[in-house]
Amino acid sequence: MVAIGFILFFVMVWAAFLWWKERLYVHRPFLWTLLIVHPLGFLATELGWITNEVGRQPWVVYNLIRTVEGASPIPIANVVWSLSLFLIIFPVIGAIYFFYLLKTLQRGPDLSSPIPLVQRPAGTQPLEQAQAGMGGE
Repeated sequence: MVAIGFILFFVMVWAAFLWWKERLYVHRPFLWTLLIVHPLGFLATELGWITNEVGRQPWVVYNLIRTVEGASPIPIANVVWSLSLFLIIFPVIGAIYFFYLLKTLQRGPDLSSPIPLVQRPAGTQPLEQAQAGMGGE
C-alpha cells in the first residue's frame, strides 16, 4: 500500500516535469505508464482495508483480546441499512451510466462542426497541425 503511494507520487513528479517541458500529452512512455498504473489507487485502498482487518486477527487468535472487543461497534441495523442503500443506489447509477454511454455511442461523433480553440482539451491539436508534425502521413 505504501509502495503504491510512492509509485503514484513519482508518477506525479514525472507528470509535473513533463508538463513543465510541455511534453505531457505527447510523451509515449509516460502515457503507457499512466495506462499501467491507473488501477493502483483502487488496489491501495483495498490493501489498506485488508491490512486494517487482518491486523485485528492476531490479538483475537492468541487470546489477547476477546472477539467482541475486536469487532466493530456498528449496530446490525446500520449495516443492513447501508447495504440496502448500496444495493439500490449503485444499480441505479450503473443503469444511468450505461444508458448515457449507449446513447452517446449510438449518436456517434459530431464531425460536422469544428472544435473551437477555447473548448479544445489541453494536449490536442488541429488535424492539419498533427499531420504536419508527423511528416504529412
